[in-house]
Amino acid sequence: MYNRSLAKIHDESYAHLAEGAANFLRKINPPIRGPLVDLGCGAGNLLAALSDLIEVAYGFDLSPDMILRAKAKNPGFNFGVANLFDVRIPPAQVVTMIGEILSYACHGETNPSKSVVPFLNRIRTQLQDGGILLFDVLTDIRDYNYHHSGEEATWTLLMNSTQAGDEMTRKLTIFQKEPESGLYAKTTEYHHLKVFQNEQMTQWLTDTGFEVVPMQAYAESALPAGRIAYYCRKA
Repeated sequence: MYNRSLAKIHDESYAHLAEGAANFLRKINPPIRGPLVDLGCGAGNLLAALSDLIEVAYGFDLSPDMILRAKAKNPGFNFGVANLFDVRIPPAQVVTMIGEILSYACHGETNPSKSVVPFLNRIRTQLQDGGILLFDVLTDIRDYNYHHSGEEATWTLLMNSTQAGDEMTRKLTIFQKEPESGLYAKTTEYHHLKVFQNEQMTQWLTDTGFEVVPMQAYAESALPAGRIAYYCRKA
């Protein structure tokens, strides 16, 4: 869950991946026209970047603060607060899940195939012939035990990640400057994610009826180490 402070930071400083995915979709031939369904839409940056191409779009996210931001940027599109696996997916030409959305949704599951495979089938059913599924997940490519920090004038974000088997936990500590007092307010969030095996994910997609191309970048936006994107077409 992204609280108000983290939603603001993510929106203002980490939008490049969603914008990269939008640039990738712009280059697809034939051009996309929608409808587009963005699952885990965050602050709506992908939809905003494609608003000149798409007339009908839907965005869903678990964070109410993210949805408020998405609605403000995209007043003509449709948004809702929902858990990924509970979304009633509308018919679409394109479905996107940018930013480890499936890894977030599957944390704690001992057999994620029981959730992922039926979910992929639901997406495929709602896609037009030749429709596109574009998403990324954490994979088994590298060790995820690392520390990260980022700083801006009004905030500091400290991230500590630890991995146990195929589960990863991120501790996010945010120091947000208060405009009136100039003091920093501290908030802490814990994010839990599933680490997938690339070969297994590719097999699930193929068995579901997708043509699959794994990628390390969305257009010019390289994915962080350890993450893989999948460009899939309904076969």
